[in-house]
Amino acid sequence: MTGGVAFHVADLTPDERGVVESHFRAPNTALRVIASTTTLAMGVNTPASAVVIVGLEHPGQVAYTVAEYKNIVGRAGRLGHAEHGESYLLATSPHEEHHLWTRYVRGVPENLRSHFFAAGSDPRSLILRVLAAANFASADGMTAEEIVEFIEGSFAAYQEQCAVSDLAIQ
Repeated sequence: MTGGVAFHVADLTPDERGVVESHFRAPNTALRVIASTTTLAMGVNTPASAVVIVGLEHPGQVAYTVAEYKNIVGRAGRLGHAEHGESYLLATSPHEEHHLWTRYVRGVPENLRSHFFAAGSDPRSLILRVLAAANFASADGMTAEEIVEFIEGSFAAYQEQCAVSDLAIQ
């Protein structure tokens, strides 16, 4: 980091990733470049003015969705963190350039779908995951009311309410 470059990957501990993020946000920081996987793409606001993307595949040659791509490029120019943002998507051939442009840059993001209540899943497993996460995140854990509020306020609960409303209209 003292050389102005850091990396941000899943193999780092949450504390290590936090150090990279806080140094990048610090005023007058020497850290100007972060090489990252998608660990930096979800919900992390940074003062990045540019994002450079090299490859749009998860491990195992699984292509990124359009929504994932749009989320990654959205890290540049975050309101309140950077005055403007630019993204660069590197292609190695004219054919790849055309594919990336039409599939990702001009692509329409897929509909969001929560994985909280996946079809056929047992809602009790969600509750156990929430309890485990709450106890890991805080020494005090979450109260029963906070857990209920969390689940009721989730995107999955919203989608369930929409589905019930749609059935009532039919």
